[in-house]
Amino acid sequence: MNSHVRTVYRQEILQAEQHERSGRVSYYLANLALEEAIGQVMRGEAPTERVMAGVTRRFDAAVEANEDDHPLLYLRAKLLRSFLHPIVWSGVLNLDGLTDREARTAAGRIGLEEAVDESADTLNEALELHDELRQLPRARQTDRERSRLGELVGFINEATPVQLGGRHTTSKLMVLPSRAYDDNFADTKVDGHVYDNRRRRGETTVFPYQVKSVMNDGPTTGGVPVINQRLLGNMPKSSRWPTDDRDFVTARLLVEERLGDGVDQHVSSTLDRITTDVLNHVTNKKTSR
Repeated sequence: MNSHVRTVYRQEILQAEQHERSGRVSYYLANLALEEAIGQVMRGEAPTERVMAGVTRRFDAAVEANEDDHPLLYLRAKLLRSFLHPIVWSGVLNLDGLTDREARTAAGRIGLEEAVDESADTLNEALELHDELRQLPRARQTDRERSRLGELVGFINEATPVQLGGRHTTSKLMVLPSRAYDDNFADTKVDGHVYDNRRRRGETTVFPYQVKSVMNDGPTTGGVPVINQRLLGNMPKSSRWPTDDRDFVTARLLVEERLGDGVDQHVSSTLDRITTDVLNHVTNKKTSR
């Protein structure tokens, strides 16, 4: 971790402490601990079990501190906690590229399947919280409830590409959520990265992206691709799911596929197409939309 990133985290932690925002303090401390573990790996030092347990405890504390008051930080802390090992090792997995067999072995070693299972649980929780709030007539919602609903909408859309990328649990093409620095403090906001770990690939191997709930197809400042609800199929009666009038259809079906009784072949094929289009969009390849 470079000194600038560390300084930003420490400044934000100090500011949050001064404003008695304990949830943010816990969240930034957890992310700082994660950045330190990543730095160890990039220096060629494998983090010990004690180090990784310490990072996990930091995220446990962040989850607990934000559960009641800050749904976005609460859910993002849970999502990052699920992907701690894939995130920590993502930089070195990406060095030489992987064969199919190597990718399966690597996925097992970094606990990718367990991470995707846990992230499906978190996405499902976000959907349940969203649906509970949406049952309240808008005119009766408080400002706090409307704010929470907006945070839940944002999180569900941000978590959908991560779940899409984890459907087949392979490290050849991984989609991982961003840490707090890239999400909040970097010059260009980044919600996640696609890691191209295939043996045959181009010069660029890590692709950042943003997710926006508004219908905006253009790239952000810095040229970061934007994934919107239409591309994800998270709009009612979208072209992906023209007969389904629910919010977040893709997200709901991803949860059903991962945690429920599975989905039929038509749904699976549509999810395959959405996954391919999202990954191609982020890596600047042509999509089939």
